[in-house]
Amino acid sequence: MIRPYKGLSVLFQACKQLSSQLPFTLLIAGEPWGGLRKEVKAQLAELRNFFPCVAQLEWVPEAEVPFWFSACDSVVAPYLRATGSSVISQAIGYQKPVVTTPIGGIPEQLRDYPKAFLSIPGDPGSLCEKLVESLEAKHFSEKNPLFFPEGMWDRYVDSLIS
Repeated sequence: MIRPYKGLSVLFQACKQLSSQLPFTLLIAGEPWGGLRKEVKAQLAELRNFFPCVAQLEWVPEAEVPFWFSACDSVVAPYLRATGSSVISQAIGYQKPVVTTPIGGIPEQLRDYPKAFLSIPGDPGSLCEKLVESLEAKHFSEKNPLFFPEGMWDRYVDSLIS
């Protein structure tokens, strides 16, 4: 669900800045909340003058989620306020770099995750900077071992045994 507190407008501003620095395609997936659909569609139409945008402005069935994560190089969640994020959890599961803000429980969610890039909430310049960092971090290849926070695997095995 696309809601105002998720910072999509900040992402759009950051992407305008980013378009002068490097080529990219913006992927947006999710259903706009309430009356936001018309506004988001208008913003996307304007942004397409600067860079390619692919948008699915509707609920994404679980069976299609892997395709969206496979198609992206970084997951961007520029929250203005939040307690946590299931999208960030999924991004970690897919081993994607995550560009987000240190809001609510998100820093804890990303604790020790080596592919986290934190920007200043509501600041398109900071978000653009972190987007560039995440996209330049090509050492995050599929050849890297899976990420497990320290002790997580042991705790998992212990829970299975007990």
